[in-house]
Amino acid sequence: MKIEETFNVPETPETVWRFITDPVEVGPCVPGLSDIEVVGPDKYKAKVKVTVGPIKAAFNFEVEVTKETPPSEVLSVTRGEEGSKASKVTAHNILRLSPSSDGTEVYYSSEVSITGRLGKFGFGVMKKKAKSLGEEFAKNFRQRIETSNVNATDSEAIPAPTIQTGETKTMGKANWQDMREFMDALEERGELVRISEEVDPAWEINGLTRIGLQDRGPALLFENIKGADFPMVANLLGTDERYLFSLGIDKWSDYNEEWIRRTEEFIPPRMVDSGPCQEEVIEGDDIDLHKICNTVWHQFDAGEFPGTLGISITRGRNDGVLNAGIYRMHTLSNNTLGWGAPEYTHGRQHYMEYEHADEEMPMAVVTGYDPVVFIMGATRTPPGIDEFHIGGALRGEAIDMVASGADGIPVPATSEFVFEGVIKPHHREIEGGFGEYTGYYGEARSNPAFEVRRITHRKKPIFLGAREQWEPSDSTLVNGKSSQAEAFKTVKSLVPGVLDMRCNVCFEAIVKIDKLFPGHPQQVMDAVWGGTYSRYKHVIIVDKDVDIWDYTDVHWALSTNVRADRDVTISPRRAGQWLDPAVSLREKGWQTQMGIDATLCTEEYEFWGEKSPRLVDDPEIVAKTLDKWGDKLSWRKS
Repeated sequence: MKIEETFNVPETPETVWRFITDPVEVGPCVPGLSDIEVVGPDKYKAKVKVTVGPIKAAFNFEVEVTKETPPSEVLSVTRGEEGSKASKVTAHNILRLSPSSDGTEVYYSSEVSITGRLGKFGFGVMKKKAKSLGEEFAKNFRQRIETSNVNATDSEAIPAPTIQTGETKTMGKANWQDMREFMDALEERGELVRISEEVDPAWEINGLTRIGLQDRGPALLFENIKGADFPMVANLLGTDERYLFSLGIDKWSDYNEEWIRRTEEFIPPRMVDSGPCQEEVIEGDDIDLHKICNTVWHQFDAGEFPGTLGISITRGRNDGVLNAGIYRMHTLSNNTLGWGAPEYTHGRQHYMEYEHADEEMPMAVVTGYDPVVFIMGATRTPPGIDEFHIGGALRGEAIDMVASGADGIPVPATSEFVFEGVIKPHHREIEGGFGEYTGYYGEARSNPAFEVRRITHRKKPIFLGAREQWEPSDSTLVNGKSSQAEAFKTVKSLVPGVLDMRCNVCFEAIVKIDKLFPGHPQQVMDAVWGGTYSRYKHVIIVDKDVDIWDYTDVHWALSTNVRADRDVTISPRRAGQWLDPAVSLREKGWQTQMGIDATLCTEEYEFWGEKSPRLVDDPEIVAKTLDKWGDKLSWRKS
């Protein structure tokens, strides 16, 4: 059941923020809540009386604030049980503030789950009351804030909020002007190294990028490549730190929620008349792809692959919506590139529309873009989504785009290179094999071919390339983490109690939940497989006390909580990744999905009237010890 209400109060956001972070003030706004007792820096207790039809019940509640984002949002979890333990209630709550013309708009949401005697009888009744409960909350809120102490005129006399769940987060820069500005920032941080000595593209770039990635080393700028006319930067986003830095985010535990916050409203691109990407032009017989990027990225690649990070921009023939996607591209001649977009991608589906109409598909391929465009181009989204709108939202401002010569398809104006051309219908050429993000070579395939008819570029352009491989690499981060954030956003909107999500490039998803009811983990698995566009093969569900960003913690949950006959779900013959090395060539495109419920089986303990095992983390003793010994423990980081 979801209680939801949006209303306005004639107070400043700062005043309302002080009100919602004071449990004594905001608590009684909840219908039936009383006897509030603050028991910790982020917890308080209360009592609630509930009437459902003829049933009356009194609950003891504990409210835990899980996240604060001053001065705009408070997230909390409410857990309670009836005095007789005949019913249990869990609620995930949101209070979100935004300035309005006459004060502050307040959004209140509470996702409620009920088990026990009230759940059996009263869930339908309470669903009907959801609207009136939201209205009653809003009415109480307005009345209490008018007479509240936080409404005093002397704001200095008002104490700071008593509930805090971490430091106020100040996000860093994400609106990079272009790739060059980002490279300058990396160089200042000591995270970009220039290699001025001539390198052989047949093997040396392969070796240097491989060593750099494995060592979690800096980005590499190759200034003198044998046989090429232009320099190339590689390993640009090849570490966790550089990927997060490009988005202005400090750590992975903030990443998914920050992605959701930024992309609540898309920002469409801004069309400009001209851009640096069109400062110089190459066309006709002067086009020679070998002189732009002639790198052999892996020892047994079938040739040169300049399209390891090129973003293919296409426009739907039927709906006119742009798509941006990263697909491998193999140099087949001076002006032809094999185009390795699988059939389940949106770019390839655009091509199918043109091919069915016996028409050429215009396409522009860009490379050397600002890092947020890089991330945006790799994001797996549902059909009909223009990724450039997501890119603008992630940057916090519109992406400047200019019409290309490929049927006017817009391209990012500050790109280093733009390749304009067409893909002809009913024409295929063999491209590949190629060393892929799976850590294995992908086989050669018969694929469409991109005919490059014109190239525009900046003055003194810098090509952007990447060595594909398993983690660590640019592609596993850019493809995996952007799609992870979109998948988290989708799953969280479908199933209550989803707290965080960690995914690799496309095979594994680990989801942290606050388990609310029997079957909850399995419902989350179904949402991951059925609701997202990422085709994850394995889904692992863990409890809220597991740190999903520490694999040791995840393995602890797998080792201790899983009983294979009960907790492992196998779903054969499901749509998979073409490059999955676990699937033979004749079965490519299929996979068997495996879901593992690695949460503690609390429902079974409760069914048998037993207590769940107690954790040995002893937080109270640890806190007490740190109070006495904290400054004496030399091995602890400050």
